[in-house]
Amino acid sequence: MGIREAHRINSCHKCGVPVRLVHKGKERYANDAGSFRTMFEVAAKALLDDKRLLVKTAMGYRLFYKSEHAHKSSILMMINAKKITEYLSLIDQEFNALLCIERPILHMALKEEGLKRALGNTADVKYPDEGFTVLLAKELQTLGTDHICYEEALSDTPCDMVMDHDLEVTPKRAAALYRQGYPLHRRRRAGILPLCTFSRNRYSEHRP
Repeated sequence: MGIREAHRINSCHKCGVPVRLVHKGKERYANDAGSFRTMFEVAAKALLDDKRLLVKTAMGYRLFYKSEHAHKSSILMMINAKKITEYLSLIDQEFNALLCIERPILHMALKEEGLKRALGNTADVKYPDEGFTVLLAKELQTLGTDHICYEEALSDTPCDMVMDHDLEVTPKRAAALYRQGYPLHRRRRAGILPLCTFSRNRYSEHRP
């Protein structure tokens, strides 16, 4: 048994594990710095062309799509940190939590009308947290996009394009912080434990 079969490692061009982008039966492979950048450029442009992109990330499979196609279960991912306050109504503690090293999901109030039409007055919000998501977000920001939506998915979730690799990944749920008073039944439905609240300008763990 080879070392790649016996050990779980992160995929990268230095260890020679290629990442593939599959679209309409055609495959594009990336195994060096230049081809990786090209792959994420292609994926970002496809997203802006209304394609649905399924990515095998370090957190598990995620299905990305434009925010205009969001629904109540979508997670809004803010890409441009400088413009977060243009789209969200938040206090300093929420802003700092959104960009902290844990990159938690926060349920926040929206103030941009386009996002309100798609998601309602509030939504679960996140900032890019792991390698694949960060690289995709970088290319989207280069193309002038400030936000994108995603949802947790499976390997067979319907999509237009797949970014995949042959390494085993154990799905993980992102940490979540919710304001005190956020409905308990919705926190339980999210299935993310432990859940957190914050009050009096500090965060504390809450277990329903």
